[in-house]
Amino acid sequence: MKTNVRLGLVLLVPVFAMGMAACKDDEGASEPQFIENARLMEEGQTLSPGETVHLLGDGYLDTDDVMLEFYWDLNEPGFPEGYIKGYRAEIMESASDGISIRLPYRKPESRVEVLVMRSGEMMRVGKLYVEDGATPEEARLYGITRGGGTAECMWNAKPETRWTLDGCPDFHSAVSCWECYGLCGLSEIGGMQCPVFFDFCTSEWKRLGGYPTLALFASPSGVGALHAVDGEDYTLEIISDHLERNDYVSTSSRDIMPAPLYKYPLPEGLEAEMFGDYPGAYTGTESLLFSANNGNGKWTPVVYGIYSGFHALGDVEAEGLIPFSFMDKDNEWQCGYIVVRAGVSGMYLLEENGEPAFDEPCSTFAGRALSVSANYDRPRTLTVLFETGGTGRKIMEFSLDGKVWKSVDEEGCAYDEIVWTN
Repeated sequence: MKTNVRLGLVLLVPVFAMGMAACKDDEGASEPQFIENARLMEEGQTLSPGETVHLLGDGYLDTDDVMLEFYWDLNEPGFPEGYIKGYRAEIMESASDGISIRLPYRKPESRVEVLVMRSGEMMRVGKLYVEDGATPEEARLYGITRGGGTAECMWNAKPETRWTLDGCPDFHSAVSCWECYGLCGLSEIGGMQCPVFFDFCTSEWKRLGGYPTLALFASPSGVGALHAVDGEDYTLEIISDHLERNDYVSTSSRDIMPAPLYKYPLPEGLEAEMFGDYPGAYTGTESLLFSANNGNGKWTPVVYGIYSGFHALGDVEAEGLIPFSFMDKDNEWQCGYIVVRAGVSGMYLLEENGEPAFDEPCSTFAGRALSVSANYDRPRTLTVLFETGGTGRKIMEFSLDGKVWKSVDEEGCAYDEIVWTN
């Protein structure tokens, strides 16, 4: 992602605790030595992301944290060296005579200093090197098949760009989480629909929330969820804050603007089970677009304001109602709904008052829209997966310039959803 699209009313994500205190104070006092004979088994070695590092010695405690500092060459005037400090490592095993940790992904080729933190004090244990673990910077289009299927990078047919999703066979309503190299979506766990993250680096699943979730949405800065923190009223919460991203230069900080935890009831006549068929859409302002399936051939467009709550618009007769948004010029947004009627999909943009007018579509396409996604590096475009009847499924890109459609996959596909991410 390019830095000029780091937008979001509530979704700017912090870098991992940059600039932790050094191990010597201003007077040059010696480091604390609370581990006897502290050393690394892999001292001075070059390892790969995901490999195990062993801290040896006597006197480790279960409450100790292992901190990592990454340093790499920038070769830029005034910034010869990039760094990330204060990274808390993933501990795999811990005993009094040693701790094993897993080296993280999503970091550049670096020199790594390994420290133990106890009660705010830091003790340096050793140094090693890690190979490049940075993930793709450019946006890529991914196709998802459900039911224990796959996620596949469509621009590259190499085997390593295809992942099996059998850990969450009902994974759906996927959204991008930029710079995390993975996908967020919904899955039922313990009888409750909640958000999960699939990590492309490790092929592991991570649960991102413990509350019943209506729907997800994404912006260039992160992923949010509408969920019931008290089992009744619903609030917006950012769920991607603790996911690792490609953070290269610690000198470019991010502000933190957490979502206010205002709670609102659902509109009268709507139930939680009606939401979640499609992700919500970020409007670039203080509101979001969602859709509720009434189950009787009618859908309800729902606008959610972070300071005003839910606002249900008039029901729409349709086979599907998909919120969408994509970036226009100068970091402004176009958003609205795709309405599917009799196998034809119409795009309806929001009016100036922030509500869609379902009178005259901006454009139509002869096919049933199944999934939409936007590439923020390609302003004024929207990518849509269609069911086109006899010819199967087809991915098309809509351009607001000239309101034209062009095919993305000439040979068709068998995906259930598509997502742009990196």
